[in-house]
Amino acid sequence: MTHQPSHEREERAPTPIERAILALLLEKDGPGFAEYRTQVEAVSVRSNCECGCGSIALKPDPMVSSRAASGLPTVVADANVILPDEIVGGIILFQEDGFLAHLEIWSVADPLQFPAIEHVALSGI
Repeated sequence: MTHQPSHEREERAPTPIERAILALLLEKDGPGFAEYRTQVEAVSVRSNCECGCGSIALKPDPMVSSRAASGLPTVVADANVILPDEIVGGIILFQEDGFLAHLEIWSVADPLQFPAIEHVALSGI
């Protein structure tokens, strides 16, 4: 699915499912994960794709969030979306310059919105 960025969406607080998926993606320990978890506490989001998927841009508040060390991988974490026993898409969490930047939802067919947490399985990158 080709994402079509839209920069005209308003910032808002994350929904409960968006927060739950961010927490799941950041539950393991790794370089920068402590800082990323603090960023989720004070993050705003905006929808940033016109294709119909649930992908969102993330904007942590740098005044209350800690920046992760430089040189960390751009991809922070990823997960598969499984319905019922088949992978139908996935979720990728990206960072830029030490701050969470984007949560992309991809699919193998129709655009996916945020799935129920029970349908998300960490990929283990």
